[in-house]
Amino acid sequence: MAADVALGPVARLRCAETLAHVHRDYRETAAIIARNVMTDAFVPQHIRCRAARNLARWSELCRRRLGPSQKMAGAREVRRVVRAAVPVVAGDHR
Repeated sequence: MAADVALGPVARLRCAETLAHVHRDYRETAAIIARNVMTDAFVPQHIRCRAARNLARWSELCRRRLGPSQKMAGAREVRRVVRAAVPVVAGDHR
């Protein structure tokens, strides 16, 4: 269900959240879904931000890069990268 693009972004993201919570081995799959939702320009910003937060939690690359001692600096870096990666839609206010 998480990979079904016919579903809305909220449903896909919730399915990915459940997938990552129930099966830790599928975190990377859930991260891919979160990345797709995050970069979709037609998804509202608050949902894209939630997807970015989940991506930072689930992605092996992000978890390895952001150690416990770097949480605040890492959070700022993730936010900076997300803002650069997420396209701005007309009427989208940050």
